[in-house]
Amino acid sequence: MIADMLETLTAMAGLFEGKPVERFSTAITAVEDATLWLIDRKGEADGAADVLAAADAYLRLMGDVIGGWMLAKGALAAKARLDAGEGDPAWLNGKIALYEVYAANILGHVSSRLAAVGQGGALLQRMTPQALGA
Repeated sequence: MIADMLETLTAMAGLFEGKPVERFSTAITAVEDATLWLIDRKGEADGAADVLAAADAYLRLMGDVIGGWMLAKGALAAKARLDAGEGDPAWLNGKIALYEVYAANILGHVSSRLAAVGQGGALLQRMTPQALGA
C-alpha cells in the first residue's frame, strides 16, 4: 500500500507543488515510520504494551493518510478529465481543491499521530484491575 501511495505522490508533482505535495510526502513517511516501529516493538519480548498503546493512534494515522491518498487520486482523476475536456469543470476543480483543503487541515497534523504511536505503553502498564474498577 505504501508503494501505491508513493506512485500517487509521484503523479501529484504534475498537478500540485509546494505544501500539498510536501504534506502527502510527510504523511507517507509517518506511515512508514509508525509501521516499522510497531513491527519492531511487536518482535520484542517487552513490546506488547507498546503495541497495544499505539493501536488507536496508528489506526487514526492510517485513516487520515489513506483518506488523503484517496482524495489525491480523485484530484488526479479530476485533472485528467479536465485536460480531456470532459465533465463539469466546477465540480472537477472542486475535487482538486478538496484535496488541498484536506492536505492543509488533516495531513498537516500527522506528526502528532506519529508521536502518539511512539509514546509507548508505560502508562498502560501502570493500569491495574483496581484502577479500572474491576
